[in-house]
Amino acid sequence: MLLKRNKILFNIHLILSFVFCVPLFVLSITGVFIQYENEIKQILSVKQTPQVKPKASFSEILANIKNIDEQFRPISIKIQDGHKHYILGVSQPFRKAYNVDIYDASVSRDFYSVFAHSMLMLHRNLGLSFSANDVARATGKHIIALASIFLAIIIITGIWLYFPLIKRNFIKSLKVDFKRKGYGFLYQLHSAFGLWCALFLLIMGLSGLFWSYDFVRNTMLDMFNIQTTSHKKHSRSDINATHIDMIVKNLDIKNATIFASAQHYIVSYDLNKTRHAIHIQNNNLIVSEIKTTVNKNSAAWLKSVMLDIHKGTIFGEIGKAVFAIACFGLSLFIVTGFLMAYKRINKK
Repeated sequence: MLLKRNKILFNIHLILSFVFCVPLFVLSITGVFIQYENEIKQILSVKQTPQVKPKASFSEILANIKNIDEQFRPISIKIQDGHKHYILGVSQPFRKAYNVDIYDASVSRDFYSVFAHSMLMLHRNLGLSFSANDVARATGKHIIALASIFLAIIIITGIWLYFPLIKRNFIKSLKVDFKRKGYGFLYQLHSAFGLWCALFLLIMGLSGLFWSYDFVRNTMLDMFNIQTTSHKKHSRSDINATHIDMIVKNLDIKNATIFASAQHYIVSYDLNKTRHAIHIQNNNLIVSEIKTTVNKNSAAWLKSVMLDIHKGTIFGEIGKAVFAIACFGLSLFIVTGFLMAYKRINKK
């Protein structure tokens, strides 16, 4: 029998684990990837060597992309090291991206950027936003939020069930005897490693609610006495290739992302985190700096702090690594939990 009589906390722990195992497993795997997304991209990137011959124009590049995908709509251009370009575009309901050889204008699909975006959407709403349906996206978002909330209950009940051994010998409760086999080994691995990861998983799960529910975000804003003003969100516009050629030629851009808003282009520099707004009037560039300073006790500051807490980067690279291990540990708990349940059902 899977459930136990008169073992309410055990049954709660088991039932919640089974109900939310899929979203929690998705959060675990995608969380580890998102944590080291940039590092993975650098490893996989093939660096191009700058050449003497002239660079191709963006008009040529976009024309080549249109030959592959007539419906492609470019919305942003990523420039790395002055000679490698990633062009992102929208082809609803899926995002597409292309790598570009800036010298001969040859293009190839950038599957990594699309994959990274997919992992982020899985982490946020189980990928239901890909349906381009607001109800589906909101449903996925709520499932992720509920999984984060009930993860706290799963952790607390798990610690309570393991508490007799913790009370009897705390040091021993933190160790795994790899000489043990079968159910005993799985139980010890599940419980001991869970004890190590419990606090970090609680922090990740509960801090994630900041993005899930407006009332959580608003409550925290009120706690820090932060006043917010409503801003109209401007949608990004399609990129004009001739304008991009003008911007790149005149500004000598090496590491930045360019995208078009309703009235101007914005160049966001990767290295010094500055931004420029560029207006084009009568074939002339009018460049103005956009202030990106995040003032303490502002909504942007609180969002940045919460993201650092959620990812563990508030504790530096060590915290980032520890949170990634704990995030991976969540999938380990699910697998070992299923194996223990299987062994209990098939116990002779």
